[in-house]
Amino acid sequence: MSEPLADTAHYEALHGPATDPQRLAALLAKASRIIRAEAARAGVDVDVDKRITDGALDPDLAADIACDMAHWALTSGPVDGATAITQTTGPFTVNATLSSPSGTMILTRAHRRLLGIPPQTAWQADLLTGRG
Repeated sequence: MSEPLADTAHYEALHGPATDPQRLAALLAKASRIIRAEAARAGVDVDVDKRITDGALDPDLAADIACDMAHWALTSGPVDGATAITQTTGPFTVNATLSSPSGTMILTRAHRRLLGIPPQTAWQADLLTGRG
């Protein structure tokens, strides 16, 4: 098991004191696992730990990204991922617009670019090959 890319001290320097340090440590470890898994899934030479060791990736940048992901999880509102919530008492209407699924930790496009992980792309098959 690899060490987390960020620790509580790094997070608190960016976002202030943590109300639940044990949960924060677990979220930072989870964010680190997601970052490493996404880099491995990319199928190119994007080993995050090796890039940090080689000096190709600033360890503070990787820590900042793990902290961003943990901060998102810690600061979610009453409905995780909701950008808008509407409640009406009669006749009982409840609507929520979600920006991402509940409880997810996401590497944004900017995070992926900073880490050197290629963006996700659509794939297509040419079904007309050989026809002229």
